[in-house]
Amino acid sequence: SGAINGGLTGVNTLTADNVANTWVITGANAGSVTGVTGGFTNIANLNGGTGTDSFTLSGGTLSGAINGGLTGVNTLTADNVANTWTITGANAGSVTGISGGFTNIANLTGGTGTDAFTLSGGTLSGAINGGLTGVNTLTADNVANSWVISGANAGTVTGVSGGFTNIANLNGGTNTDSFTLSGGTVSGAINGGLTGANTLTADNVANSWNITGSDSGSVTGITGGFTNIGTLSGGTNADTFTF
Repeated sequence: SGAINGGLTGVNTLTADNVANTWVITGANAGSVTGVTGGFTNIANLNGGTGTDSFTLSGGTLSGAINGGLTGVNTLTADNVANTWTITGANAGSVTGISGGFTNIANLTGGTGTDAFTLSGGTLSGAINGGLTGVNTLTADNVANSWVISGANAGTVTGVSGGFTNIANLNGGTNTDSFTLSGGTVSGAINGGLTGANTLTADNVANSWNITGSDSGSVTGITGGFTNIGTLSGGTNADTFTF
């Protein structure tokens, strides 16, 4: 019914129970968690249990790390600031506000600011949600990537098993990237990446293509146009290409 204070010195750790836990980080190394009525202070490292753990940064930061726990489908929601996410391992990486990064987190959710997600040697077994507001960006890893845009700013990409939502801008890596519109649209832009033989396939609607630069232009369904795309493919409907 009370609180946990880790002490002013020492690198302190709090491990939650093996239940569904809700963590909210509201201050510097401080916040609340299921089972601790008065919350916690002076705790640098947070560890989830074997159940589902949900971590949310809400005005707070950590000088240590978050470990979601070896089991459970865990989620991390960033603060409402401009966030930079880098996925460097299996369900692991770094994000603004957590100095030591995160591990065992399947699902990543952005805040209300701008969120930039980059796959850099890592993968997710869950999904990326950029957040309902902010002009969010997803950059794929430097492998052969297959992108399918199946909803408004939503779809799938290599390395993110659960797909992505609320992502306006899509960036390929240094390898070959294949983008396909399949019932979806992008309010931002598609950048195939500076290297790789990249392809863009339009949706099965009447498409208007305008090629305005080297490997760049605009097409129906992509508000901000495309760059670094070498090969363009129409859908099953009428496609008009203008140079």
